[in-house]
Amino acid sequence: MPDIFFSYSRRDSEFVDRLSSDLESRGIDVWIDRGDIYAGDSTWPQQIVEAIKTCSIFFIVLSPDSFGSVNVNRELNLAQDNHKTIIPIFHRSAKIPDSMAYQLAGLQQLDFSTGNYDNNFQKLLNSLSRLGFTINEPGEATTSKVASRPISPVSKQAQSPLQKVPIWGWAIGGLVLLLILFFGFKGLLGGTKPEVTPTIPVALVDATKTEVPTTAADTPTKTEQPQTATLEPTEAATATEVLPTETLIPDTPTATEIPSPTPYPTLTTDNLGVDMVLVPAGEFIMGNNSAEDNAFPAHSVKTGAYYIDKYEVTNSSYEKCVKDGACEPPRSTSSKTRSTYYGNSDYAFYPVIWVNWEDAVAYCEWRGARLPTEAEWEKAARSDDGRTYPWGEDAATECVRANFWNVNGCGDTRAIGTTIGVSPYGAYEMAGNVWEWVQDDYILYPGGRANSISRSEIGNKVLRGGSWLKSDDFIKTTYRFSAPPKKDAYDVGFRCAVGVP
Repeated sequence: MPDIFFSYSRRDSEFVDRLSSDLESRGIDVWIDRGDIYAGDSTWPQQIVEAIKTCSIFFIVLSPDSFGSVNVNRELNLAQDNHKTIIPIFHRSAKIPDSMAYQLAGLQQLDFSTGNYDNNFQKLLNSLSRLGFTINEPGEATTSKVASRPISPVSKQAQSPLQKVPIWGWAIGGLVLLLILFFGFKGLLGGTKPEVTPTIPVALVDATKTEVPTTAADTPTKTEQPQTATLEPTEAATATEVLPTETLIPDTPTATEIPSPTPYPTLTTDNLGVDMVLVPAGEFIMGNNSAEDNAFPAHSVKTGAYYIDKYEVTNSSYEKCVKDGACEPPRSTSSKTRSTYYGNSDYAFYPVIWVNWEDAVAYCEWRGARLPTEAEWEKAARSDDGRTYPWGEDAATECVRANFWNVNGCGDTRAIGTTIGVSPYGAYEMAGNVWEWVQDDYILYPGGRANSISRSEIGNKVLRGGSWLKSDDFIKTTYRFSAPPKKDAYDVGFRCAVGVP
């Protein structure tokens, strides 16, 4: 898996070569194509697609030439479709065209078009370090994943290959040809015919050999342990179907893949096209024993298996419910810094805001789902290893990991899937962006401190995850907040869940 994929115009090759080489010298794995695609290289597009799907960070080098590059635009679209973290890097300054403006809106950019290269490169290293990358000293690690395209012979003004054959080569070739013709007529060259793999009749297969039979029906019966899956055959085919599962961006070494003990796929899409991730059944530790009184004490909770939305509910999805007459429109169409937000196509894939608990319930029911319970929400965010943040233990310091209020302030909502602080099960933005409603009333945990909930909070509903307006303490996986069920705000949204049989 490459750390970084470079998307760029060939006219920016000199800059990209320097930058990629400098990154490689610091131990960063880089995927970059060099050279021209040669005639008949049908696998190259597949290699590009695979590299984008498996990379951690997608670098797009911006310049007047890359803006007009069809390949760069295609690669950007593919990166966005796979919800990759996109970092624009300006090489030669120019106005971003409308075709890219929407995709790059709100993303933090690195500008190499001005200032000293070394200073800009150090800023880039600092950013990668904050994202969890290990930065080595120059020469300490030089392993890279740089792909090279063979240069097409037809692209070079080179001598014909036939012209390079010496005279003695022609003589030997002629003699060999005469021998082939002579013996060929005697039928002695049958073994040089092109090899064709025939269909082998079952009766002729040597039972003492281990070749794989030509059909499934020919496969010898194996002595295996009985399968434990209890699904009917038609259901099993669906459950085991290979889905286009995304490779999540590795945030820190603590983010490990969670195997599913159930026969259900880890990623599914509901009837309305909403992606949901599987959270397996089992126990986890909920709450903590620290000074966060309302999350005290840490206690074991067991949940069944369920799916939870991969992303927060978007303006676009919520608008469909409103048009269907099942949901009330948000109380405002603006956001903190945008006069038009809901109903504006530029923010279609941003989280819906200005919705109260009742609105969230109505939308989830319209989708055939429900709000997650507080326990389900926390388990989806922290897994069963008790992590402090969805990505592990390291606090967020930049908006690229979580959209929250840091020293610089992230400022407003961001498009779904644009932060890299992914939960162990693959859910995005469970820290920051917008507060998320859950089912539960705001009550004490069993054994909780009686004075941790005030009288005025009785009857409130629980909100989880923090928001772009809140500091680091509020985006921890255990932090609890509450509000009246009819409360709405410009930093409050939600996501849905659904149980599995």
